[in-house]
Amino acid sequence: MTGEELVVQLDELTRLGHQLTGAATELFRLAGQAQQAAVEPALLAATPLDPIGVVRTVAEIEVAVAGPHGLLASAALLGVDATTLAAAVVEYAAADALKAVPGEAVSAAARLADVTVAAVAPYAEDGLRRVDRWRLIHQDHLPPPLADAVATAHGIVLATVVREVAAVLPEGPGSAAPTQPSPPAAGDVPAATVGDYLRRVDELYAHPGCVGIVTISGPQPGYVVLLPGVEGSPSKPYPQDLYGAALAAERRDTAYSGAVHEALDAAGVPVGAAVMLVGHSQGGIVAMNLAGDGRFNGTRCRVTHVLTAGSPISTKPVAPGAATRVLSLENRSDIVTHLDVDRPTLRPPSGPPKVERGRTVYTFNRQTWDVIGNHDVGGTYAPVAGSAPPSATASERAAAAATNERFRADPGVASYLDSAQPYLDGSPVSSRYFQLRDRAPAGAPAIPAPRSGD
Repeated sequence: MTGEELVVQLDELTRLGHQLTGAATELFRLAGQAQQAAVEPALLAATPLDPIGVVRTVAEIEVAVAGPHGLLASAALLGVDATTLAAAVVEYAAADALKAVPGEAVSAAARLADVTVAAVAPYAEDGLRRVDRWRLIHQDHLPPPLADAVATAHGIVLATVVREVAAVLPEGPGSAAPTQPSPPAAGDVPAATVGDYLRRVDELYAHPGCVGIVTISGPQPGYVVLLPGVEGSPSKPYPQDLYGAALAAERRDTAYSGAVHEALDAAGVPVGAAVMLVGHSQGGIVAMNLAGDGRFNGTRCRVTHVLTAGSPISTKPVAPGAATRVLSLENRSDIVTHLDVDRPTLRPPSGPPKVERGRTVYTFNRQTWDVIGNHDVGGTYAPVAGSAPPSATASERAAAAATNERFRADPGVASYLDSAQPYLDGSPVSSRYFQLRDRAPAGAPAIPAPRSGD
């Protein structure tokens, strides 16, 4: 304290906010474990022997988890405290900025909204799902199975609304035409890590509406399709926009997926070729839509691997019978990864996750207190997967190396990376780029039919 002036250390407040975020995340984890204990087979098997005792135990667990003073309530309060601290930091910083430049007040208000969303993102999925289930059971007095069904119905309603909107605003079949980004992306250097492919997806954001196809000319030839996410809002003449993202979340056939079909044809990718799909955000959703479409995966080509970053794909299975390996990177502080919370998913609303064979979800937490920063493929996801930004300092590279070491040590990740070696073995590569559109321009030349594989 100096006279009447309060001196606030913003760095210390930010550090405390991170600690509260970590504590809230841990409480949510413990709440999940406690709820799993309530459905343990050993406990349920004891029901014939002591039905009253089992019911009492389950009820006590439910109160401990979802009661007024339970784990979820405590976690939510810590999350609110973390958000309040984050808001206070922004408020103090805004006050300092306002003293220096009054015009920065508006941008400070926008920053306050941004940091609030970033702060609550780690709690969005677990919190909303469990709070909604608690409300349906304890306020609407629904039995747990019916509460789960009602929560699932929320996703069905959303899908219906999207379908109705799509009927009024048709998106188009999608088209692709060869293009050359200027300056060209550095795509002719062999990738050493899957993070290098995410880095190339990041490069494509400088060229709105573009995708890339990398041809690998090695002992095991293959192709890597680079799929960026939303680049314009709300609607652009190319499919990477908010409207296209909403459609891709709810249905398989979109202008984006149709345009990828054309891009493969235009690139001369033979029928039956081995393909790896790499997507960020909406691009990851489209990658899973393609991998889940038997007309594409297993007919047009063989999707051997899918790599997604910041994509809500828990609703998206691969095509029946396909041997596709899927690796999904999810930053818990990235609000986008939680956008499938109200839809029927591969993860049931209670109990242990349903694990799809060949599918790995790698979850980490990087909180930048910025919505875009938490979702950024170049700054947040690529370093975890082994590709630090070119402008990174020595300390940033060391931190990225440490996070990548944890990433590679994960058994599911290690198995995926081992199977993906044909795409990472240093064989010569060449890259082509395609401008996508919702509809082909008038007079555009027809794309030649794909040739059969050898």
